[in-house]
Amino acid sequence: MNEILSNACRLYAKYFGVILGFVLLIGLPCQILASYAAYEIYGKENIVAAAQSNLVIELVFGIVVTGGILQALFIDRMDRRARFLECLSLAITHWFRLFWTNLLVTLMVTFAASIIFLPIGPDVVRWLFLIPAIYLAVRFSLALVVVVVEDEWGWVAMRRSAALTSERFWTVLALGLFVFLPIQALGILGVRMLQTNPAYDTWLFTTVFGVGLKILAAIIPITFFVLYEKCAESATESRP
Repeated sequence: MNEILSNACRLYAKYFGVILGFVLLIGLPCQILASYAAYEIYGKENIVAAAQSNLVIELVFGIVVTGGILQALFIDRMDRRARFLECLSLAITHWFRLFWTNLLVTLMVTFAASIIFLPIGPDVVRWLFLIPAIYLAVRFSLALVVVVVEDEWGWVAMRRSAALTSERFWTVLALGLFVFLPIQALGILGVRMLQTNPAYDTWLFTTVFGVGLKILAAIIPITFFVLYEKCAESATESRP
């Protein structure tokens, strides 16, 4: 796991300019729209609607950022220096494949997690139903990388991801928790801190904070790209 994280940090630093370009060109408008809608349209009393709106924005437009970053890493593995405009063009070209695959994964994981809201017993028992959602999230975590690297998409990419992660479930889970949870915790803490001060509790300051978080969160797809390489390598070596 240390090797994967080390390589991910190296690639993050190498392509920080590309990451910054995608976040400013795509991520910034998405964050402005989501923050403005949350504060000026839905308001604090309608958090669920604001969260749903943000999810749709990320599914439709935010996937270009993830796809562009993955394209940069794929180009890098062909011993070429990835350029921002080339990565942007490829991400847009593959937008539907990335969007559809990401939508399928999101729907399946969300459906599995929604069971906890059903009145089927004590809270402790209901929270146990998160286990299927976590399991699916882990098994399908490489689907977007498969779209970029293997040019497969939809259910095929999801099946390929499930096959690659079959022997490394706990490694994938540990990496996901180590990389994903701190960023999520930072996001929640940052929003709470903004809300404690009325002068900063505005859509503008939330946008600035959200953009910074998006730049930091770019390490997530990079980590899973490096993980994909390890899984694919192991799968190749295990073939007779």
